[in-house]
Amino acid sequence: MGIVLNEEEKVLIKEGKLDPSKISEHREANPIKEPEPSELEKVKENIKQTNLLYRESIQRNKDIYQELVDNRKKKEEFRNMITELRIQKKKLLE
Repeated sequence: MGIVLNEEEKVLIKEGKLDPSKISEHREANPIKEPEPSELEKVKENIKQTNLLYRESIQRNKDIYQELVDNRKKKEEFRNMITELRIQKKKLLE
């Protein structure tokens, strides 16, 4: 098994700026910066919270849309009722 290259090293080799036989020296001179665990945990928690809020927003939109559909049906029913009542009124006045 050989050395696994990261994206930066792949780009440098393609550009001819890094000799593949000197990867270990390059890694010693340019260590990969790892984020602090506490910062990483904060970012992960923020992502979780944001995803939760996003899902809640989507569900709320679905609920509101369903309410709109229901209200449109009620509106149509009331419109039909009004039409029927007007017909009844007209019959009674004749």
